[in-house]
Amino acid sequence: PKEGGAEGEERMEEEDEAEEDFIEELWGRVSVLHEGSSWTVAAVPRVRAPFEGKLNRAVTHVLPTLNLPTPPQPQDADTPVKMKAALLVLYPPRGRLRVLAAKQTEGDRAPIERFVIEEYVQDVLAFW
Repeated sequence: PKEGGAEGEERMEEEDEAEEDFIEELWGRVSVLHEGSSWTVAAVPRVRAPFEGKLNRAVTHVLPTLNLPTPPQPQDADTPVKMKAALLVLYPPRGRLRVLAAKQTEGDRAPIERFVIEEYVQDVLAFW
């Protein structure tokens, strides 16, 4: 799909239709959590649990407001095609790395579990 020409564009469109975007998939899984009563994700270790009492008694701090920088704007993007191309350069699409089969990670677990586990694996791979 990285190739130019009509053939490359057709394959890109087929891939777009075949698989959800990273953000679409994440939003769908978070929406399922929102509909339920629990936001607990078993794949996230609860390392704070032994220290929770001490943390609750600790002094609270007022943090300063965080001002985010203005996102870069595409230059010379006077048509939708040029705008899309410029935005793809600024914000490249993020693919999904399917390391685990759905039957291994979903089943009776929350839909977000697979997503979180795969993100852990990707982080470890990116680190090494």
